[in-house]
Amino acid sequence: GGAKYLEPMDRVQNEESADVCNKSQKDIVAQKAVGFIREGSSIFLDGGTTMMELAKIIPDMYLNVVTNGPDIALAIAEKMRPAITLCGGVLNRKNLAVFGYSALEMLSKINIDVAFISASEECGFTCGFEEQVKLRRLLIEKARSVIILMDSTKFGRMLPYTFAKMEDVNFLVTDQTPSQEMLELAQKNNVTIL
Repeated sequence: GGAKYLEPMDRVQNEESADVCNKSQKDIVAQKAVGFIREGSSIFLDGGTTMMELAKIIPDMYLNVVTNGPDIALAIAEKMRPAITLCGGVLNRKNLAVFGYSALEMLSKINIDVAFISASEECGFTCGFEEQVKLRRLLIEKARSVIILMDSTKFGRMLPYTFAKMEDVNFLVTDQTPSQEMLELAQKNNVTIL
């Protein structure tokens, strides 16, 4: 005998479909983004499925990886050379990312060469959770280079909270050519789109 907790089927199916959904687009974005990673640098990887694809293909080299994604940290831990710093704080179960005062306090004391941040785009770069805004704004202030990773399914998709405008970032990495309006806005703000 014994008892076992079974997750509701709709939650399990949603998580599985989220992992599979847009995988080819996320792979393209990750392949482009990995070119920004240099040995000896300090990088931040945001939580999320696009960042997971990037984490999987990061070369086994000496670098400092800071992340608020426990699953991202575990993927990087499979490599021998990168040092991993995992932010403390409150775990958001929906996107498996850590946020809150502890994460902000920790990040305020760390130097970041390149911050890889995921987003949707409409009226600026948006995210789904209020606590993500403070963390991402802090990263934008601290990082030498800010790179938004966004697959084409997120073009024109507005989430509740805007954390950045085009002028706040250096690069936008995506799998398809964005709208003419977005291209012009990027050019106006000296943002390179790959």
